[in-house]
Amino acid sequence: MDAAFIIVGVIVLAVAAGFIGWKQGVDGSSATVSVPPVNSDLTQCSDTCNQLDRERQASCLATAALAAANARLTALIAELAIAAAAAVAAWVAVAVASAQPIYGWIAAAALALVAAALTIVSGYLTGQLVAAQSDLSAKQAAANEAMSNVVAARNLVLSACTGQALTDCLSRPSPCA
Repeated sequence: MDAAFIIVGVIVLAVAAGFIGWKQGVDGSSATVSVPPVNSDLTQCSDTCNQLDRERQASCLATAALAAANARLTALIAELAIAAAAAVAAWVAVAVASAQPIYGWIAAAALALVAAALTIVSGYLTGQLVAAQSDLSAKQAAANEAMSNVVAARNLVLSACTGQALTDCLSRPSPCA
């Protein structure tokens, strides 16, 4: 009966750690990406070309933010996998040690503390992972919107510019480089 209370306590602590991890992950996530809207009322070639440059810059920033969010998510997945595997191994060691006669309970108690700590860390990392996935989704939406705005701004350039002005506008170097 006492072991059941301890296990329930560890589970409650792991869930609480998961919530704390999620909250810290949400609060610590990188800032949202600002995507400027396309002004479709522009008719002058220079204005539409400048707008295209702004939209391309916003797209670069959104793409970089998306890559950073993806890298954070990938790192958290690896960390969680390691922590969860270590927790499982520690719980298996607890079971093995508790089956040993005489002083097995001492080793089992010590290993149970380690296993409980690793379980709580796994809960925390799970919360961080949920927050990172949410952040990645938001960054993906911003990158998609930014790319759509680049296409819309380019279409405005194509309708407002002709000849050499069109060539000059479209041949400007990428701000992503």
